[in-house]
Amino acid sequence: MRQAAAVSTLDVLRQDPHTGLAELAQDTGGLLFDNTNNLRQGFDRIEHDLRNYYLVGYTPGNDTYDGHFRTIEVKVKRPGVTIAARKGYFAVRDTGGLPINSWEAPALGALEQKPVPNAFPVRAGALLFPERDRPGLVPVIVDLKTAPLTFQPAADGKTYSSDFAVLVRFLDAQNQVARKASQHYEVKGPVADVPRAKQGEVIFYREPELPAGVYTMETVVYDAPSGKSSVRLSTVEVPKTDAGKLRMSSLMLVNRVEKLPEKDRRSDNPLLVKDTILYPNLGEAVSKTSNEVGFYFAVYPAAGAPAPESMIELQQDGKRVAQLPMPLAASDASGRIQQVGRLPLGQLAPGTYELRAIVKQGNDQTSRSTMLRIAE
Repeated sequence: MRQAAAVSTLDVLRQDPHTGLAELAQDTGGLLFDNTNNLRQGFDRIEHDLRNYYLVGYTPGNDTYDGHFRTIEVKVKRPGVTIAARKGYFAVRDTGGLPINSWEAPALGALEQKPVPNAFPVRAGALLFPERDRPGLVPVIVDLKTAPLTFQPAADGKTYSSDFAVLVRFLDAQNQVARKASQHYEVKGPVADVPRAKQGEVIFYREPELPAGVYTMETVVYDAPSGKSSVRLSTVEVPKTDAGKLRMSSLMLVNRVEKLPEKDRRSDNPLLVKDTILYPNLGEAVSKTSNEVGFYFAVYPAAGAPAPESMIELQQDGKRVAQLPMPLAASDASGRIQQVGRLPLGQLAPGTYELRAIVKQGNDQTSRSTMLRIAE
């Protein structure tokens, strides 16, 4: 998956220390030691501070978790002292110990709105790929069009800028944050290119790993200039896996494919089949005029067992429409089978169907399904 360039803390750290590291240290109550090869002064100061500090806490009177930054000022009556303390905090709920980036805070604030905001179309999905070395792999994809986002012209009228963020987090059964991933997008260009920029598409992709369990997946897209956002909520169940038994990935419809140059082929990308990346369909209707729809799943056979067999089944309203055997592809060096197929649409009426892939190996059987919507 391609990702747009992002401005992050790492970008700040590449700048002049007085505009990056110094600002970071000041805002968090720290100190910057620069322009010296003598580290003794810094270590002495750290040792002194660890032995001489006060821990002060309070409960804010404002219990609204809106993601805004709220300043904190610490004062003492004793004259002639310098106070080193954090400058404030972002008004968000417990983050599970995970740090909060400045662009994430307003997005997290959007999750607290009731009802959750839905300012523009966004599609999000999570897949399960129980790889041998990553049994809890949960690829996450967020897809949005850029047309509803804000593209602001600069004062000189020659350039434009756009500033938005995508954030995904998983909450476990105790409503605690288990994983979080985000991307900050700052896009700039000639003002004449705004019409083309508004016709773009952003695909956010991450590969978190989660222990077995049931999670709530929260997805937020936040447009900073307008303050508008869209939230999507879904449930993701990561099953327990046994490396000695037959396993299977999610069954996904393929929206489009792209052949990648060799330098961009990451061998552990679960959506890469040979030299081609597969972009999943995240619930869009498939036009019947396309004649067929592609699908993909991966099989992880148990070692030492008979060769697995596969079958494809199509149902509508709980009734079987079709069922066909599907010969499986050869396994790769890791033993994984990457199965790509095509379902003809010519004989199917518009409507909603359930597509199932069933895999058997000896006495073990597993299956995965996905919804297929066919439009005229």
